[in-house]
Amino acid sequence: MSGPALEFRQVTVRYEPDDSPAIAAVSFAIGPGERVALVGLNGSGKTTLLAAAVGLVPHDGEIRFAEERLTRGSLAAVRERIGFLFNVPEDQLLFPRVLDDVAFGLRRRGVPAPEAAERARKALDALGIERLADSPLHHLSHGQKQRVALAGALVTGPSLLLLDEPSAGLDPPGKRALAALLDRLDATMILATHDLDFAASLCTRFLMLVEGRIAFDGKDAAEVKRRWEL
Repeated sequence: MSGPALEFRQVTVRYEPDDSPAIAAVSFAIGPGERVALVGLNGSGKTTLLAAAVGLVPHDGEIRFAEERLTRGSLAAVRERIGFLFNVPEDQLLFPRVLDDVAFGLRRRGVPAPEAAERARKALDALGIERLADSPLHHLSHGQKQRVALAGALVTGPSLLLLDEPSAGLDPPGKRALAALLDRLDATMILATHDLDFAASLCTRFLMLVEGRIAFDGKDAAEVKRRWEL
């Protein structure tokens, strides 16, 4: 891979033409293998930024993956390289049974059903929920649904992970297990989170959004916490 794994160049998103921007003239670059925490209060623009990166909302400016610009024509190819986790798991869970949902990304890529099922079970096992493989999704708790959605994001082995509140709904042992799992991966990561302790256990860089703009970009989690407490 040449160039940054992900780069925003003066990216602005408005949901309606006359609205104030949800993110405004945001620029940053993330290197291959880097782990970045995207932090900020509710409404600061974290979810919008991740959504823009995968073409879910229109934007002005440039978004680039390596040296490929995100456009309507490149969107499908770019999404093949990304594992994306919504902050509301129901927004990405499509099938009645857990195993079928986790295997879907593999089946869509042409992986034979038996291999896709085996890899999906391994992804569930890595998150400690292989026992749920044959369960109906509507029987699961919020935290269990979150882990199923995360298994679906991880199962294809993406080179870039964009995770919106991945630790939400997890108890402390679950958070530690998730951090250990993510720490073993080679993927570039952006984690949008309110959980600074979780982020600090995994990430080496913090991007802080305030009203849609980057207010801090650095390695010091204590500085982020200080700014939150002002």
